[in-house]
Amino acid sequence: MHWELIKLRKSNKISQGQMAKYLNINPSTYSKKENGHYDFKLEEIYKIARFFNKRIDDIFLPTNIRNTDIRESRCDHASTN
Repeated sequence: MHWELIKLRKSNKISQGQMAKYLNINPSTYSKKENGHYDFKLEEIYKIARFFNKRIDDIFLPTNIRNTDIRESRCDHASTN
């Protein structure tokens, strides 16, 4: 699932249907992409980032990163400096 995208969309009061229309895709397809069942095309990723005025990596983080991984990485980095 693309949690950051879902959070951005909902905080801006935008429906999945509106996003699908903006991307010119079927609402069902958009839902499946947002939920991680299908991948977004590169062009769609760029359009989404522009729409929200965000960097791509701010929205589409690798799906295998957990918050605990990020915290552990920061602690490991801090202890080596």
